[in-house]
Amino acid sequence: MTATTTSPPDPEAWRATVRSPVAQALLHSRIPARLAYHGADGTPRVIPVWSHWDGEHLVLATFPVSAKLKALRDGDTVAVSIDSDQYPYQGLQLRGKVTLTPTPGLVPEYVQSAHRHLGPDEAARFLDRLADRPMVRITLHIHHAHLLDMRR
Repeated sequence: MTATTTSPPDPEAWRATVRSPVAQALLHSRIPARLAYHGADGTPRVIPVWSHWDGEHLVLATFPVSAKLKALRDGDTVAVSIDSDQYPYQGLQLRGKVTLTPTPGLVPEYVQSAHRHLGPDEAARFLDRLADRPMVRITLHIHHAHLLDMRR
């Protein structure tokens, strides 16, 4: 089993971790990311979310009425995990601060995630129902990455 961990202040270290083949496979998989944050009542939450890796940030999206948006603020620190579900396990854990950006319609990365998770036909039907709804882009600015690979 190997584990690779990076901590601030070395941004090149976390970038090297997320560039690894295992991390890239997880980032581009159909496995939902798990977002960990503190709810509006201060208690911890972990929820599955679609995500999109843009090469520098992990991008999530939500609707303005969501519970996570009621709790999250610009600059909050969150954790995200993308883990395989079969042994030998592989997992990518990310930590960083988020920025929240309201958009008048669907977040482009959400559309890309829908296609990856649902396939083109189902994604088209799903997204058509949401086309006029505003969203909020949640950008994770990573400062820590940890990769677990139990195959090694």
